[in-house]
Amino acid sequence: AKGAAVLPLFSGGSLVDAATRADAIYAPLRFDAALMGMGEDMHTASWFPGFADEALSSARSVVAVHAPTAAGSADRLTLTRSAIARTER
Repeated sequence: AKGAAVLPLFSGGSLVDAATRADAIYAPLRFDAALMGMGEDMHTASWFPGFADEALSSARSVVAVHAPTAAGSADRLTLTRSAIARTER
């Protein structure tokens, strides 16, 4: 943990602009580990059932998603499947 780096996804402004900024940061990165949880509706990484097409198919690392079934905010940033696939563990 001593050498861990935590990078925020959201940096303010519109969700689309924040996704573009976060994608520029995350695109060149490989991850040592990813700790994934699962929501009550079986979502993980803000990939909500019925609202995850872009997050699962995009070549980008970060995308904005709108998931009206989400508890809390329906508008979120998420790492994509291609970003998480660059994780060692």
